[in-house]
Amino acid sequence: MKQLISRRSFLKAAGVTTAVAAVSLGAPAASACYPGSFKDITILYTNDVHTYIDKKSPELTYAAIAALKKSYQDAGKNVLLVDAGDHIQGTAYGSMDEGASIIQLMNAAGYDVATPGNHEFDYGMARAKEVMAEADFPYLSSNWVNLPLGNRVLPDVKYFTIGGRVIAFVGITTPETFTKSTPAYFMDKSQSRYIYDILGGDDGQKLYKAVQKSIDKAKVLADYVIGLGHLGVDPSSSPWTSKEVIEHTSGFDAFIDGHSHTKMECEWVKDLSGKAADKTALQNLMGLNEEPNTPIIAMVSRLVSHKGLDLLREVMGDIMELPAQFVVLGSGDAGYEEFFRRTAERYPGRMAVRLGYNEALSMAIYAGADLFLMPSRSEPCGLSQMISMRYGTVPIVRETGGLKDTVQPYEAWRDAGTGFTFANYSSADMLHVIREAVYLYKDYPDAFARLRDRAMAQDFSWNRSAGDYLRIYGAVTGLSWEKSAPEAPAAEAAAPTEEPVIEVPAEEAVVSAAEPVSETAAKPAAKKAARKTAVKKPAAKKTTTRKTAAKATTKKAAEKAVEKPTEKAAEKPVEKPAEEPVKKTAAKTMAPADTVETTQPVQPKKKGAAKKAAK
Repeated sequence: MKQLISRRSFLKAAGVTTAVAAVSLGAPAASACYPGSFKDITILYTNDVHTYIDKKSPELTYAAIAALKKSYQDAGKNVLLVDAGDHIQGTAYGSMDEGASIIQLMNAAGYDVATPGNHEFDYGMARAKEVMAEADFPYLSSNWVNLPLGNRVLPDVKYFTIGGRVIAFVGITTPETFTKSTPAYFMDKSQSRYIYDILGGDDGQKLYKAVQKSIDKAKVLADYVIGLGHLGVDPSSSPWTSKEVIEHTSGFDAFIDGHSHTKMECEWVKDLSGKAADKTALQNLMGLNEEPNTPIIAMVSRLVSHKGLDLLREVMGDIMELPAQFVVLGSGDAGYEEFFRRTAERYPGRMAVRLGYNEALSMAIYAGADLFLMPSRSEPCGLSQMISMRYGTVPIVRETGGLKDTVQPYEAWRDAGTGFTFANYSSADMLHVIREAVYLYKDYPDAFARLRDRAMAQDFSWNRSAGDYLRIYGAVTGLSWEKSAPEAPAAEAAAPTEEPVIEVPAEEAVVSAAEPVSETAAKPAAKKAARKTAVKKPAAKKTTTRKTAAKATTKKAAEKAVEKPTEKAAEKPVEKPAEEPVKKTAAKTMAPADTVETTQPVQPKKKGAAKKAAK
């Protein structure tokens, strides 16, 4: 059920990357999170390949991608292969024939659809159009327009019919194309006026409107709509990032992106329709009255005593007098199951109970509900409150164990907190905060929306937990655990690339450029290692000799035994000059990155600024 997909799957990858089972088009509230587990449609995607097509490529080559697609087809799977831009520029393979060979490889690999990245324009506007015409697959862009004609340069939507269902891709191009290629390419021959535009707007509205128009067009025929963008998530690209596009539009079921070279899989992004669509779907699914402005209180729980269900027994009638709906999913003690079943019978259309457990239904409840109740007597950790916050469902919890640790109480006076809490194990206290939550939702929707956003922004990932542990260890040991040794090489590799908008990762440039001089660099390094070994060996002899001297009890003999190895170590050349060639070699290694950077001069980020400069 398409309407149950609450958070649009946001997919990113750096380099030549494939994502298997990128979209599950038949499962509610799911996409990209469960690779290889779906029977419906598999989408393989690449982005920011930058012509890395030989054995030096950091990931899969086109031959491997073609073989992967064929393996799915041979297994009887429905599979599509798509690209999110920046594939004809980056190495000599692209520049020697201005992308022609790359397009031939992509044709041979069996690509189904692509969107142009900013680097598809690096060889000029005429060549960009030629490249896209040479492809056996269509290029899409909803926001690349011809100004004099007033129309799009490329189609905005591509439809595929698979298994009786229609899947539509909507292409989107970054407005940064102006500043990250050459603005003159978008002007007439006299460079007096712009004849092409990549719609963006300083506030992003032109971009959002163009994309929404294409989504609305796609939805007329399509069962599922997937964004295929070259936008990225770098803050410097705001307000044109893919996250912002998703947030300011409605209708995407999934989004595949490129541009910022950020690895990001299975991230959920709230869109304009998100919660409302999920809520309507949940009400229909559970047989509740379709009331968009009535908050839904939900529980997904084992029905046992320590979950605080005796508190509900005491005040359930009072709760159902509130302008709210109630949903329960779970199983457990027969007494509690019977209690919830009978209560639901008394409030048809306002309360629904499903006994047992269904994962898809639980996700639908998390996505569609507004409030999530956990009145636990005890809860060492708790997961449901964290899941609910991720779905934008505000938790109501008792302050115990992990619930107290993860939910900060709402404070209206300073507009803070991530949920509603009560300390005492008391039905009256629980009823009080439930009333507070319901009436905040009803009477102060803006405040409730801000509370929901804060809840969704919480980070409960292992990265955060690991960071907390490292800080504790650092406090105990006095060591700086935040700056661990493994991070140093990455920082060094990134250092030469001062301009963050370069689309060829510094690491990749260094690897490819280092090949011709690797032997030169290896020799000084080997000498340095040999020097260290030579120094260490006499030290070992020294210890042994001292023991011998002690046995002999002869000072003279001991001195001779110690002196000889020491003298040898002293006579060993330090080989400091070897350091100089290493530095020179390193400088040579970084040169290609500098070269790339000089061909990409720093330009004003905003299109308006670029136009002024051109004039």
